[in-house]
Amino acid sequence: MSLKQICGLALAVVVVSPARGWAKPSSGGTDDVEVIDADDDTTSDTGNDDAKPTKKSKKKPDNAGSGLQKQDLSGHDLGTNKKANVFERDRFFVDKTDTSKTENGTLIQGSLTSTSFGYHESGGTIAPAAAGVPSASQFNRLFTDLRLQTDFRHIGAGKWDARIDVRGRIVNDPGIVTTGFTPGTNSTSQSGFLGQNELELKEVWLLRNGLRSDLFFGRQFIPDLGGLRIDGLRVDYASSTKFTLLGFGGLYPIRGSRSITTDYSALKSNPAADGTRSTAGNFTGAAGFGAAYRTLDAYGSFGGVALVPLSSESPRVYGTATNY
Repeated sequence: MSLKQICGLALAVVVVSPARGWAKPSSGGTDDVEVIDADDDTTSDTGNDDAKPTKKSKKKPDNAGSGLQKQDLSGHDLGTNKKANVFERDRFFVDKTDTSKTENGTLIQGSLTSTSFGYHESGGTIAPAAAGVPSASQFNRLFTDLRLQTDFRHIGAGKWDARIDVRGRIVNDPGIVTTGFTPGTNSTSQSGFLGQNELELKEVWLLRNGLRSDLFFGRQFIPDLGGLRIDGLRVDYASSTKFTLLGFGGLYPIRGSRSITTDYSALKSNPAADGTRSTAGNFTGAAGFGAAYRTLDAYGSFGGVALVPLSSESPRVYGTATNY
């Protein structure tokens, strides 16, 4: 076979054979080549060999730009974006969520409950019959409680929240029912603090939400520092997502009082050597400072509180700490 015939045969083989690939210079230099399969899906349909696959856009994290997530130390869930769950679906006392009508105004929610109690005894007389002493109590007991709890969230679509928790009790007057003697005053039924009508302000406060600081004004509980109740001002400052500083100051209603008529009754000083007690005024101041922490594994608080009578008594100072 001549040289012409050999070259023609080789050329025919090259033409007939299907092209499976080609080479192009790699980015590393001109001496190396990178083989790319013709069936590679990364090639462009337009035939542009240098076309690159489209880059996927990066998704921003969900918490991008969300800022500091403060702790809620108010003792109430003030969130309005909670998701309903199967356990709360049929309950009556459940926090409402914002709707298109309330998110640009004020979200109002609350509950009104009533509780009544009645008690009566009846029976014959104790022998001998001539004594005429009844075996049953001559006093009837009856009272009715009415309690209103109302929350106002983001008032006017602003930074203010409010809460009102008020309770009233009406007690019957048993009068003077005795056998054999006449007391100087009417009897009182065993109900409440002193067995009388009551109007109790449990909580009445305004809250201003800030980026880091929350301000509470009014009657409120301080659950993180001994659970005491004050009429005054409280400031929470979130130094981080897990650590919050808190301080408060105001007046201290009498512990155990269940009505505004007895919240600031006249106080008495410690007995003197002869047993006499002088008036110590009606008011006691309260102040405290501490911190609260919340982590995945533990939560608690610590701090100090001072109760300062405004007359005749020395201050009482104590420390408190909790951890769970």
